Amino acid sequence: MSRVTNVMISVHVFDQDSEAFKEVLGKNFARNDECDEAWGGTKFPECNIAAAALNYADVDALLDWIGGLAWNEPTSVQVFIMGEDDDKWQVHTIPCPHPQTRDIIRDGDPRRLATICTKCGSEVVTV
Repeated sequence: MSRVTNVMISVHVFDQDSEAFKEVLGKNFARNDECDEAWGGTKFPECNIAAAALNYADVDALLDWIGGLAWNEPTSVQVFIMGEDDDKWQVHTIPCPHPQTRDIIRDGDPRRLATICTKCGSEVVTV
């Protein structure tokens, strides 16, 4: 009996050789650039992805662990998770570690406000 969870982690180019990404790869994740063939089409992928199929994964613990790693560009890390009973991927990101924010007006429309981090420029989504 098994309970499979598919996991893909996409990281920024500045993290492709980081200690955080190496730690992920050390947990039985495969790296996309270790493939000998293109994924389809005529080009090789130009992204940094680690992937694994995990049995009986504790998803919350996995996300906490990934979020706690020392990423160079934490707001660029995306974690895609699909359980065996899921119909689509769940996408998780690491929250902006810089709480200094300001509101900006989008597209010149004062009704379209966005909150951005003043340090890294990422949009901060509040729940």
